[in-house]
Amino acid sequence: MTGFDGAPAAASVVALHCSLGSGRQWTKLAAALGGDGFMAPDISGYGVAACGRDWPRTLDGEIARLEPWLAKATGPIHLIGHSYGGAIAFRLATASAYASRVRSLTLIEPVLPTLLRDTPADARLYERFAGIARVVSQDIFDGAALEAVEAFTAFWAGSGPREQFSPSGRLRMIEQADKLPYDFNAALDLHGVAAAASALKVPTLLMSGGCRPM
Repeated sequence: MTGFDGAPAAASVVALHCSLGSGRQWTKLAAALGGDGFMAPDISGYGVAACGRDWPRTLDGEIARLEPWLAKATGPIHLIGHSYGGAIAFRLATASAYASRVRSLTLIEPVLPTLLRDTPADARLYERFAGIARVVSQDIFDGAALEAVEAFTAFWAGSGPREQFSPSGRLRMIEQADKLPYDFNAALDLHGVAAAASALKVPTLLMSGGCRPM
């Protein structure tokens, strides 16, 4: 794409955060990359996008909510996503109006659980994920946000040490925990992950933590 003066439009970096997080997750990366082309929007339900309760239940719905930010990216896009943000980034790069403009994809522990259903050996891992989704969602429906956050963070800690959050950080997670059932629903709603991944034509970096859940 070109700008109004006919010169190639500058590339943008779009970074999407994890559940219970916000765009502030990428503060250090934004400082390291510099420039005006770095975007770290808050996903619906978090940060400045926490208002309201009409949250999307699909990744396509999440992308639609990000449209005001994505519209600012006039040139090529380098996508980065962590956890739930990684699932949204994957969908952006494979099945959205922006897919043709994506030039690289970096996924940090993307939450794409339906991929696990493709082989019998991984089906039990899918059931573990679906199980924690049910536990967390039921806690939220019962008004037990603290218990939901505890179950959620304990699951993602895997075999590693429990992450220590500041009192203000933990309070912020509890305040935004109502969005978690929607995030789980969106992740569990995505199908055809393997086929979509095999069709990717851009450089893709996949990162995972060794102490995370299997």
